[in-house]
Order: sequence, then structure tokens, then C-alpha cells
Amino acid sequence: MTALHKLRSAGSRPGRPSKRGLWARYLGFIGSAGSQSSRSQDFSKSVPLGPRDSFFVWKGIGFVQMFLVTLTVVAIAWLGWTIVKDITAEGLAEARPREALAWSPHNIRAFNRLSELELSDSKNAPEFVKALSQRALVSRPIDQRALFLLGWVAERQGDSASSDRLMALAGSRSWSDALVQTWLYDRAIKHAAFADALVHADALLRSSNQMPDIIFPSLAAFTASPAALDQLIQFLAVPPPWRPWYLSRLSSRLANRNRLETLYAGLARSLHQPTPDEWKPYVNRLASDQQFAQARQIWKERIAPAGGDLAATPFNGDFALPPDGTPFNWLLSSVQGADINLVKLTDPEATAVRLQFSGARVDFGNVAQLLLLLPGEYTLSGLQKAESLETARGIGWNLLCAEGTKQSVAFSDLLSGSRPWGAFQVKFRIPDQGCTAQWLRLELSARTQSEKRIEGQAWYKSLRIEPAGPAGTRSGG
Repeated sequence: MTALHKLRSAGSRPGRPSKRGLWARYLGFIGSAGSQSSRSQDFSKSVPLGPRDSFFVWKGIGFVQMFLVTLTVVAIAWLGWTIVKDITAEGLAEARPREALAWSPHNIRAFNRLSELELSDSKNAPEFVKALSQRALVSRPIDQRALFLLGWVAERQGDSASSDRLMALAGSRSWSDALVQTWLYDRAIKHAAFADALVHADALLRSSNQMPDIIFPSLAAFTASPAALDQLIQFLAVPPPWRPWYLSRLSSRLANRNRLETLYAGLARSLHQPTPDEWKPYVNRLASDQQFAQARQIWKERIAPAGGDLAATPFNGDFALPPDGTPFNWLLSSVQGADINLVKLTDPEATAVRLQFSGARVDFGNVAQLLLLLPGEYTLSGLQKAESLETARGIGWNLLCAEGTKQSVAFSDLLSGSRPWGAFQVKFRIPDQGCTAQWLRLELSARTQSEKRIEGQAWYKSLRIEPAGPAGTRSGG
């Protein structure tokens, strides 16, 4: 046998696997039969193996597979460590922002919090904040907080032009950053740029539920300057979503009612006039200031529900229309121990107000309407019903003046016990002076705490107030 023949028979030199054996091992013995151990034994008999080779063959793992497994383990470990760092930094961001940035230098919450803390330290803040901001811009070139802080540093260093440019750029990058928008808002007010200030105020009110209480005093001050008020009217005329809130709060808190009147008059001339709901706070303010005639006139023109008889006194005396949130329709305010509902009746068809009392002690006077009756004599009438109404004295309609000493001019017969539907009537006189407006109120008559306990049901419908003589006339406002 020739040497070439012997070499071919042996397959390779001792201790070195043949190419065929290496290829089969890389393929993981694809296509071979039998158990893993038998495959390894058969292969080791035909191919001489070294100590390191025999381990991988025995385990069925090739170099490529081992490399991939190692790479996967390293990637998972790196990912896990990154997650741990980010979670740790996020947890420390608010309380210990410096430590948070040591864990994760790119944590935006920690950066923002640290910058806020440094802004309050006027000693070494500018240089530190500048370095902090520049580092942040390296990792995030569009970060609006970093731009804002650089603008703040420029302002502290007397470079107003750079400060304004950087601040404006920061504001345009994020309308939801309260710190940036607050600075721009204050800056615009200082420069009497009221239109710009309102843009930033709009951004603040849209971005945070806490901003309304903070920003309202300065927004209310817009009514003090004719130039600012004019810009405010123009801005509110294209209504932002917070216009109802602003008008409601302004109506109840602005001391100078003339400014409020100017604002509403301007909005009334705009393309987007105040809605009925936006007029209500103003009407209620006028009524509380005892501007009764003006309040009723606006209510008639802007708020009164369609289908009601505006000349009837009281308005909506048959309770067919829902309350509208003003005193010139029924005010039905809830109170613990009493439920108040408008209910439909079927025999005959009508609507009534039903009161259900639980048996608790109640300071009840929660069905009321503001009237404007001229001096003279009148008759109050209606229908009433009681079901197991247990009370020491009873309930009835009290008509009292809305100004001055608030004297009572009429009180209907008290209702208690169980009674079917029946009529009631009371005559009264409106004095010539000191009673230009009146409250008609359903009240529980009680002189002591024990007499405030009431249980059962009471019903009322078809209320009317009509002149009883030639001197009295019905007031429609």
C-alpha cells in the first residue's frame, strides 16, 4: 500500500480532525441518528480529538454557537445594568438630582430638578448652570430647559439680547415647560407686550392643573390697563378652552365691577360672544351687588330658556323648565337630609317640585327665586300636597325683601301631615321703599333646633303671583 493510500485511509494525522469531521461538528451533526452520547462516541472513534475539542463535541456546542451565546449573555447583562441605572436615577431625580445624574448623566428629570435648585442659589449658580446646560445640550441638542438656562445665565451676565433670543428659542421648543413659559410670561408683562404675555399664559393654563390658581391674579390685572384689557378682549374673543373658568372666577373675585362690565361688553361685540353659561357668573355677580334690574335684563336677553313666559311671576311657576343656574329661575340647592326633584305628573299632566326629607335636622330654605315686584298688593297662590310629613311646625313659602333689613312680607300656611292636592293662597303688600327685589323661598318654619327635624314628602306646583289691586303690577324686569 502506498503512502498516499495510507494517508487517505487514516483521514488525518493523529490528534487532528479531518475537514469532514470539523464541518460535521460545526453543523451540529445535522442528519445523524441516535442519542447525543452515541453520536459523540461514534464520531470520536473515527476522528482523533484533542482535549478541548472533545469537550465541545461531547456537549454538542460549536465555536460559533458558543460565541453567540457569550454575546447574548453580555448583551443581556448590559441591558439589565442600563435598566437598573435608569430606574435608580429616576427614583433619585426629585430628591437627590446630583446622585441621579451620577447614575444616568442624561436623565432629564434630574437635570431639570437640579437646574431649578441651582436657580435659587444666587452665589455660584451662573457658571455651574452654564456648564450643566452645555453638557445637556451635547447629549440632547434640542433640550428646551438647557436653552432656557443658558438664557438665564446670559441675563444674569447682562447680555439681554442673547437672553431674549435663547429664551424665545426655548419657549418655541416646548409649550408645556412651565418654568420656561412662566419666565416668558413675566418678561412679556414687564415689557408691556400683553399680546405675547397672553400667548404664554395660554400655554401655562393648558399644560398644568396647578397654574390657574397661580396665574389668575396677574391675569385679573389685565383689566386694570386699557391697553391690556383691549388685548385680553381680543384674545378671549377667539375663545381658548379656559375662557369659561376665567370669566367665572373674574366675576366672583374682581372688586371693580366696572372693569368686568367693560370686558363683557367687548366680548358681546365679538364674533364669539359669551355663551349662556359664560353669562351666568356675571348675572349672579350683578344680583349679589343688588344691581337687580340690570341682572334681570341680561338674563332675559342672554340666558332665559326658550319657551318660558318671561312676564310670569314667578318665572317657571309650573316647574316645567329646568333651572338655569341664575336666581331669576328656580334655585334648587341640595342639602343633607333633603332631596329636591322636579317630577312629571300624569293625572293631570303637570310638573311639580317634590321634597323628600329623611328625618334629620335640616336648615331648609333651598327652593328659591328672585323677583322684582313693584310696590302694591298681590296674591300668591298654588297647589300643594303632603305625604306623611312629620314636622313640629311645617313648611311654607316665605316672601322677603332682598335688601335692607330683608323683612318678610308674606308667609303661606304651613304644610304638614298627609294631605291630597289642594290650593293655598296668601295676600301680601310690597312696601313703597326698601324692597325693590324680593326672594320667594320655600322654608321650614323652626324656632329651635328640635323643630328642624322633618321627615316625609311635600309637593308643590302651579305657583302664581298676581296683582290684587290696581296699584300692584307684575314686574317682568
